[in-house]
Amino acid sequence: MTLTEAINVFLHKSVIEGGLPFDVRQPRYNAKTEAAMQEAREIMSGKIVAEEYDSPAAMLAAIDDE
Repeated sequence: MTLTEAINVFLHKSVIEGGLPFDVRQPRYNAKTEAAMQEAREIMSGKIVAEEYDSPAAMLAAIDDE
C-alpha cells in the first residue's frame, strides 16, 4: 500500500466513523512512573531542589540506599 492509498483509506474511514477511526488518549503510566514524572515537574518549576552529587559513584550509592 502506498502512502497515498493509506491516507485515502484513513480519510474514508474517518468519514464513515464520523471522526478519527481510533481513540486518542494520553498514555497511562504506573504509579511509580507518575510519581517520578511529578517529581521532575516540581524540580523544573523550582518547587523542590534537585539533589546534587560530587561524583557518579556518590549518585549510584544514593540510588542503592533508596
